This record gives sequence, C-alpha cells and structure tokens, in this order.
Amino acid sequence: MYDPRLGSPSVVLYVRYRDPATAIAWLCSVFGAREAIRMTVPESRVGHAELVVDSHVIAVGLSTEPSSGTGPADRNAVRAMTLAFVPDVDAATKRAVELGGFLVDPPTDMPWGLRQSIVSDTEGHVWHSASTNATSPYPTGERSRPDSGSSPCHPIDLLRRAG
Repeated sequence: MYDPRLGSPSVVLYVRYRDPATAIAWLCSVFGAREAIRMTVPESRVGHAELVVDSHVIAVGLSTEPSSGTGPADRNAVRAMTLAFVPDVDAATKRAVELGGFLVDPPTDMPWGLRQSIVSDTEGHVWHSASTNATSPYPTGERSRPDSGSSPCHPIDLLRRAG
C-alpha cells in the first residue's frame, strides 16, 4: 500500500465505484495507469486497488451506494474533477468515450497553453485530460512562484476568514 514515509505521495485521489474492476480497466486504458495492488472482498469483488500513473497513486474502492452513471451536462456544472496530463488529449478522450465515458467538453486548445477535454467515467466521476501545446504563452517556470509575490495558503487564516 502507498505510504508517504516510503516516498509515496502524501495526497492521494481515492475514488469509489460500484464496479471497481470496470473502473480500473477504464482508468488503465484511458490514462495509462498500471495496477499495483488489488484486494478483494467476498464474492471476488475488488474492495480496494491502487493504480500508479508516473509517480502518482489513484486509489479505487468499492461503493455500495448507487451512482448517477452520468456526469455533468457541461463544464459549468462541474464542481470537482481530477486533472490528468496525457501525451495526446484527443486519443485519451476518444478512448474514454469508446469505453463508455461521457463527453462533457471536447478537446480544445485553450489560451493558457493547454489542450484539454473533460469526460466523466462510467459512474460519473469527472476527469480533465490535458497536455501542454507548443504555443503556450507561459514558458516553463514563469508561472506564479513563492518568491514572485504570490501568497502561500495558510489553513488557519482561511478558517478565520470563513468564520
């Protein structure tokens, strides 16, 4: 299992599905993930699995609650999504839809230098595929840096402001 003390990420996406085995196949095919761990529960169903994409972990678990089976109708209805950089947004989007995903936003070149699309998987989780394009107006390293005047996030200050 992933363990930050052993070099694993300290923040891990954990998504739950009624059919984790199908979700694992979808994630591996669309994002090139590889399955690192699979634990089964009675009836040989997947109870927990860990997928690896580059140096990142996606944990997949079993949900016993029904899902909507569809995602949002358009990008304005998206409340949260997972951003995954892929080598070819068009190919990943095509695979996602062919494997039962729903197209939310087609592959588009954005003015901030990304080609991106948004799809929801077979149980409604939303995935944002992106790749940088050669015409990016932001050269590597020129985005906001801690020494460029941007302020760090202080959770205590955020809680004070919220209350």
